[in-house]
Amino acid sequence: MAPASGSEPRERILVVEDDANMRRTLELLLGGDWEVEAVADGGSALAAATRRVPDLILTDLVIPGLDGFALLHQLRADPRTRLVPIIAVSGLDQEEARIHALESGASDFLIKPFSERELRARVGTQLEMARLRREALQRQSEERFRLLVEAIRDYAICRLDPEGRIVSWNAGAQAIHGYREEEILGRSFALFHAPEARGSIQDALQQALAEGRFEDEGLRVRKDGSQFWANTVLTPIRDEADRLWGFAKITRDLTDRKRAEEEIAGLNANLERRVQARTAELEAANAELEAFSYSVSHDLRAPLRAIDGFSHALMEDYDKQLPPPATDYLRRIVAATRKMADLIDGLLDLSRVSRAEMRWQEVDLSAMARQVAEGLQRSEPQRRVQWDIADALAARGDPRLLRVVLDNLIGNAWKFSGGKDTARIQFGLRTDGEGRAYFVADDGAGFDMAYAGKLFGAFQRLHTEREFEGTGIGLATVRRVVNRHGGRIWAEAEPGRGAMFLFTLGAS
Repeated sequence: MAPASGSEPRERILVVEDDANMRRTLELLLGGDWEVEAVADGGSALAAATRRVPDLILTDLVIPGLDGFALLHQLRADPRTRLVPIIAVSGLDQEEARIHALESGASDFLIKPFSERELRARVGTQLEMARLRREALQRQSEERFRLLVEAIRDYAICRLDPEGRIVSWNAGAQAIHGYREEEILGRSFALFHAPEARGSIQDALQQALAEGRFEDEGLRVRKDGSQFWANTVLTPIRDEADRLWGFAKITRDLTDRKRAEEEIAGLNANLERRVQARTAELEAANAELEAFSYSVSHDLRAPLRAIDGFSHALMEDYDKQLPPPATDYLRRIVAATRKMADLIDGLLDLSRVSRAEMRWQEVDLSAMARQVAEGLQRSEPQRRVQWDIADALAARGDPRLLRVVLDNLIGNAWKFSGGKDTARIQFGLRTDGEGRAYFVADDGAGFDMAYAGKLFGAFQRLHTEREFEGTGIGLATVRRVVNRHGGRIWAEAEPGRGAMFLFTLGAS
């Protein structure tokens, strides 16, 4: 068998021989026609074979360290060198050694001393047999590849040789690129790229080799010159000895997806314009509402102040002349004007809470709750209340709005526990099936949970005015604040045994 011609890569032979003279002789005999690497022991041979898989291994059986038989076993156990032909060399013409070598994985057996002609004949024969075996495997692989991809029509699937020339072509490739198989085989896949982009083709192949895969998206060119948007994946194909056979190239036509993306981008841009216009309208409406709220507050307060003032004047200046029923009526008028003023204040608070700009920061809820408690205790120092406020409770939110929440919830607990000799009010954190929730609890009047759905609506009250004062706006305001923080609020209660209001604050 003649060695490979100079125009093709030279086949590589690994020589394993501990005798320096014999090692040099083998290098001289084989080095003219083949690429030879020579090592002196089994460990070095194993390292060299796995570092770069040779086309043939010529090894003495009696070598230091890892002997020839152990080397044969390890080479055959490694998938990379499992099919590499190995010629075992021995200075003893013993049938037992020959059989042992062949059973251990040797492809042939050569007895020292041997002639140059015998050596070259055995090496050439084993290399030729290895080439034929590789070609057969390659044909089988190509056939499997062809059968696998032929029926796939949604993807252009082809196989390239190591230089990027097309060697197989499926029906999907014809449908997408427009070329028939006989028109495209043997041509570079650079043909599918615009002329200005063809210089990067070799870079794509090199990246696929270096990283095991190359993928990109971009414009591709059909046979008729039209362009389309495509996704391309290049994957190296190697044999069992890790030699490169070529590349698998898969192309997917993304024209429909690209068109849909452009339509979505257009719709999003139009939606963004509409959102901006709507936002401007809302900002203008909020400004008008702010002005209206101020006007309503000012215009309503003026007659209320007049009614309150004149009612007090009548009671003070004509106290002796007015009959008791008239004085009672005037007191009711004064109480009603104060009630109306409280309602105006509550509605304005609710409006401000809904429109106020959020200023996010870390808030010490425990310290804030203590401030509220201290203020309430100062307002009625004679009341006896056991305060239980947990330490180190914090949340991220707007401190002004969170103060509104605690003012209302702790204020309600204070109000509805007013009938007890010694009340207990708690502020803490509960963790259960609902997750982490802050709570304000009292042991006061409580309420029937059947009516809990009315709690957070404006002007909704579960107790009469005679029992407890209030406008029915506070809890509606609290819910607005909690909603703006991305949380929720709910209550648990029992008549005569107190109530607990629980709330979350988004991710806090």
